[in-house]
Amino acid sequence: MPQRIVIAKKEVKMSDETRLAHRMSWLLLITVIVWPFVTLAATIIVFCSTKNPYSLSLFPTITIPVVTYLILLLKPLLPMNEKRYHLAEKKLDVKKRRLGH
Repeated sequence: MPQRIVIAKKEVKMSDETRLAHRMSWLLLITVIVWPFVTLAATIIVFCSTKNPYSLSLFPTITIPVVTYLILLLKPLLPMNEKRYHLAEKKLDVKKRRLGH
């Protein structure tokens, strides 16, 4: 059942799937923004407690894979810009031609 949401004095109807995708995209966006700060704090805490310069390599080790994975998850949830839309449209055309439709 669609839920009504008022945005800028406009009433917008959103399905449950759309609401869930919207919430997930915000959650992942917040995670992508907050994660580097968390890993930086963890690196500083580990360095201060161990005084070992090798612990500074912890930051890129933790940050890069997680942020890359989250961005790959986040990309389909975000709306397409015009350039990405046209690229996806061309890819579908090429795929149709290859299949002979």
